[in-house]
Amino acid sequence: MPHGGLEKPDGAAVIVFEALAPDIHPPSRSTEHSAGYDLRAHLEHGVVRIYRQELDRIVDERPIAAGGTDRSFVELQPGDRALVPTGFRARLPEGYEGQIRVRSSIAWKKGLQVPNAPGTVDADYPDEWFILIQNTSSRPQRVSHGERIGAGVGRGRGECEHGPGRRSGEHGKLAVPQRTVFCVSDDTGVTAEHLGRSLMSQFRERVEFRQVTLPFVSTPEKANDAVEVINRAAAADGIRPIVFATLVGDPVREIIRTSDGLLIDFLETFLGPLEAELGMQSAHAMGRAHGMSDVATYNRRIDATNFALGHDDGVKMWEFDRADLILIGVSRTGKTPTCLYLALQYGIYSANSPLNEDDFRRDRIPESLLDYSDKLFALTISADRLAQIRQERLPDSRYASLQQVEYEIAEAHRLYEKYNVPYLDTTQSSIEEISATILDRTGLERRI
Repeated sequence: MPHGGLEKPDGAAVIVFEALAPDIHPPSRSTEHSAGYDLRAHLEHGVVRIYRQELDRIVDERPIAAGGTDRSFVELQPGDRALVPTGFRARLPEGYEGQIRVRSSIAWKKGLQVPNAPGTVDADYPDEWFILIQNTSSRPQRVSHGERIGAGVGRGRGECEHGPGRRSGEHGKLAVPQRTVFCVSDDTGVTAEHLGRSLMSQFRERVEFRQVTLPFVSTPEKANDAVEVINRAAAADGIRPIVFATLVGDPVREIIRTSDGLLIDFLETFLGPLEAELGMQSAHAMGRAHGMSDVATYNRRIDATNFALGHDDGVKMWEFDRADLILIGVSRTGKTPTCLYLALQYGIYSANSPLNEDDFRRDRIPESLLDYSDKLFALTISADRLAQIRQERLPDSRYASLQQVEYEIAEAHRLYEKYNVPYLDTTQSSIEEISATILDRTGLERRI
């Protein structure tokens, strides 16, 4: 019988689920804001088709009971692919498709993946939905009856149907607005990008931005070319683009102002009040923010960057006395990118050195670092996130295993406490936030 389904804003059903047996769990969302509907394995009736890699053929396997309980399961060997039944079928309206994805927790904990993700169910498919799952781990993995293994999402195809600048959203809900954003500058465009991103970050949950950078728009001819690009985007989107600009020259700015976009020029906005306050005109010179007009500052930045690159991962420890800061931590906690950002953005001379199992067995920080204890700062991270990062680098290795990661993090924390090394959890922080926090907590003064 039908169990209801995904709905459009006007209440019309987009997908209607129909159970094929009395004990079927109808697809449902875990929370009000879940993106997908949970799909469960239904193993109580029939067999599961499995492509068994070691045999190089398809076998039909009947689920077996687990430990005398009535919760049956199938076991997938490494490399196996299985068509797992869900026990329901669905009716989709024309113009919609069903998409099947594996649950992130299943992918993370068991290494089970949808190899053709997202799997697609066409609107005219009349039969039971199956989830194609592959065991990408190095160990056998079980799929149990009633286990939530996938997520189903309904997506509309074709042109957007909610007006200009919007796209059809998952579940047929009111779509997320899309806006094209141009960052226009008479120099590199870096300032316009940074300031623009800061403003856009306040709307990212409700608006999807597509950023386009137009650098070195320094002449009327280039400005006219930029206007053509902006106007084409406005015509294609059906809504005017947003134009963030850092333009020193008034003639160029006035040409950009004739475009079909909303112009927000940061220099125009702030230079006027600043000129009035200082009682003088600005230089109106292009390229001051990111050029080489201050050679000493530029050279300090390059020298600090070279130092970070040359003293990465414990290299040249005998030169650590030149460092303003020495970052330590287990592998893949963000030490190298943080050192580089501190050098480029602040001119800080940063080195870094890893902690490894030899250090944990000796129960001490490397002796070569003890002379610089006042410069040490540690980075840490949650075990789940670190295992995910390492899995991308060395899949299914001991190095990437959750057990190994948990051991290393616990041992590192013990050493931080023993040697009174301040540390920062980087799990939810960007490089910019990490770097700013380090400067704030250490009291280091930026050199540029």
